[in-house]
Amino acid sequence: MQQPRMLSAKEIANEVVEVSKYKVSRKNSVVLISGMLAGLFIGLGYTVYLLVYGQMSDPYVGKVVGSFLFPIALILILLTGADLFTGNTLIAKACFKKEVKVSAYIKNLVLVWVGNLLGILCAIGLLYGARLFTNGVSPTVAENIMHIAEVKIHTLSTSEVFFRAILCNILIAGGVYVSYAAKDVTGKVLLNVIVVAVFALMGVEHCIANMFVLGMGKVLGADITFGGIGWNLFIATIGNIVGGFIIAIPYYFNFIHAYKKQQV
Repeated sequence: MQQPRMLSAKEIANEVVEVSKYKVSRKNSVVLISGMLAGLFIGLGYTVYLLVYGQMSDPYVGKVVGSFLFPIALILILLTGADLFTGNTLIAKACFKKEVKVSAYIKNLVLVWVGNLLGILCAIGLLYGARLFTNGVSPTVAENIMHIAEVKIHTLSTSEVFFRAILCNILIAGGVYVSYAAKDVTGKVLLNVIVVAVFALMGVEHCIANMFVLGMGKVLGADITFGGIGWNLFIATIGNIVGGFIIAIPYYFNFIHAYKKQQV
């Protein structure tokens, strides 16, 4: 009998809980290193997007092409088992099922956020040393990075950052969530390319991606302060957590809590 090539909605809900239990059971050092790898991948994925977007004669075409290359970051994260802050917000589902303590969930998010930041800083250091944005490419690449950073700090209001961050993680956490449905590499890759490309095209706020573009913008000379960067990351982080809840909690009630009540 041929095995199904995807999990059902109920099976996905339970799979997320099992993965969540594994994620919080690891040593702190393992979580931190895993987070660093994810941060590095996000930095490199964003780099590809920025290079394509900044060097194409038609910026709209560049944005579309770059958006379909950015997902290489999430593909690397998911297939290698690295930890990305936005995806780990889904652990909330296991908290609602009372199989993960809230304290363990918070500790995991803090460790992963710090790990992601360290990985982003590594990416910025490597790229600055390689002069990838300033030597041998169109000067508009560096200008675009500084412009993006300045818009995020000076143009977007706090509420805009917050609501864009919620929208962002509805997509990113949703993309991670549906990737559990696929039982082969091809399925996982296709699901993530589509979802992450939509996120990139929308221009919403991802706290870890913002670490990279704001940090790189500052290094290149953008007119932004460390205080402005910190506030943007704080608001984006809170919004991303809310977006993760919007994915995790309703599916807990639909496919775990509802089935529990039926069995009573």
